[in-house]
Formats: sequence, structure tokens, C-alpha cells
Amino acid sequence: MLSYAGYVEPALASIVGVSVKSSRTEPEVPDEFRKLFGSRSPSARESRQAGAGFIIDAERGLIVTASFLLNDAVSVTVRFDDGRQTEAEIAGRDEVTDIALLRVKDVRGLKALQWGDSNALKVGDVAFGLGQVGDLGRVVTSGIISGFARGVEQFDSRDMLMTDVAFPFGFAGGPLLDSKGRVIAVAMSIYANPSNSAISIAVTQSEAQQVVSDLAAFGRVKRASLGVMLQEESEAEPGLRGVMIAAVTKGSAADRAGLRAEDVIVQAAGEPIHSSSDLVRLIRRLAPGSSLDLAYERSGSRKSATVTLGETGE
Repeated sequence: MLSYAGYVEPALASIVGVSVKSSRTEPEVPDEFRKLFGSRSPSARESRQAGAGFIIDAERGLIVTASFLLNDAVSVTVRFDDGRQTEAEIAGRDEVTDIALLRVKDVRGLKALQWGDSNALKVGDVAFGLGQVGDLGRVVTSGIISGFARGVEQFDSRDMLMTDVAFPFGFAGGPLLDSKGRVIAVAMSIYANPSNSAISIAVTQSEAQQVVSDLAAFGRVKRASLGVMLQEESEAEPGLRGVMIAAVTKGSAADRAGLRAEDVIVQAAGEPIHSSSDLVRLIRRLAPGSSLDLAYERSGSRKSATVTLGETGE
């Protein structure tokens, strides 16, 4: 009988349940409604969120989970495979990818999962989702890789993996594993289209691993910046495909390299650029201080520049 139990079952020991107690302040009733509904001062309202996480560094007690679970968090509790529960601190959060990193002090008996390689995945490869479903405990679901949502505007130019592996409530922040039990993505959400068919969405390992590495080292993600505002693909001239620069931030990497508004970037790092998503995804793979070779059109002439990327927020 074909079975992946030898890889999947040991991975369950690395899955944790994440319970978050949060508090939100309800706004005061506006003046125009006070006569109708009465006066109400701002008040705190407690709520709880539940999801999953997975141990990625046993020695340092580092756990990956979904960032949105931690919104307005007052306390975070993780429950391990052996039934132990302990408070966790938030080591870092990244709103762009919706990935967060937790840290626990009690590292006794922890087992970490290993990263796989999402770049080697193909549509049709087998995949497994692991999560925590209420009182049912740890649950495994399975399916295949359905596709890749690269450069889709809805996902803010992130590299997302699509799968028919079910992500029930409680799977957010848990891992998606390949057939060898390695992490190839971090489970996030269900995408339902107008035809009412649903597909599960996860952040690819190639993006998640870099985010986790930065969160562990700096508590935030260091992202490279070109320093431009972009328009969508330009066809101002016959046969010209690229992305037009709408504005250049003064003192930015692009400014230092001599780029100007209305320049049309057609190539970056040897890859053709057809849309702003193409360029954003490429830059996100690079670290601040990296060099990026650009080819662009200006007034009908092809030009080139080597840009030393800055850091977002500089």
C-alpha cells in the first residue's frame, strides 16, 4: 500500500496549536448619534483567535505562524504535541507576507521541521497540510499542487502557492509539506471564486524562509527598495512592453542611478519586465545593497543602468 506515513507522522510532533487572546477598543459613539443611542465611552472587547504553527528552530524555540492571528494580541499561548502549554512572545511580524515568528523559553523535547524547495515544485506534485482543529487535535489533509499565483495583484505581488489540500479552520499558519515531510509553504487562507469552487492559498517556502530568517535576526524584514512609483505596463510605442516610472523618490536608489519619470523599464537582471508585479517580485528576492542591472527606454532610446538598491523605509 502506498503510504507517506513515514514522513508525515513524525512531522506532527512539530505542529503546535496557537491560541491568541486579543483586545480591541470599540470607538465612542459619534456626537450626531448620541441623542438617538446615548453616550458610550470607548470600551475594550476581548476575543480569541486560534490557528496553527510549526517549530522551525528547536534550540531557540522559534515557531512560525500566521501574522493576522496576532492582531491586537494581549497574550499568545502555544500547545505542543505532548500536551504542554506555554506562553509565547512575538519575535517579529511581517504584514506583507502575513507571516509571524513566535519564541518560547521552554524548549524541552522540541522537534523542528526542515525547509524544502518550493522552486522545484511542479503542478501535480503531492502535498500535505498539517494543522490543529479544535478538540480534534492535529489533523493531516492531502492533495496536489494546483498552480502558482505569481504576480497576482490580489496577493500584493507575493509568490503564492495554490493547492487543493484543504485548509480547515485552525490550519492558518501551519505548514504545507512535500512527500518527504519538508516545508514547502505556509498555509494562509481559502480563495473562493464566483463559481463557488475553493482553492487553498499558501506562502511559498522561497519567500517564507527569507522572511523567517530576517524576523529571527532583526525582528523585521529588510526589503530592498528601488525608490520609484510605477504605472502599469506601457505600450506608448509600438512593440514596447514594460513598466513606466511615474515618479522617482529624491535621493533613492533610482535617483542616484539617473532614472527619471516616464522612463520605461523593459528588463531587470536579464528578465523581461511586462508589469509592475514582475519588477516588484524580482526586487523582493534581493537584499538591500544588492546590485540590479536595468534596461529601460527613454525617448525612443535604449539605455542601461546598474542600481544599488536601498532599503524600504530609508
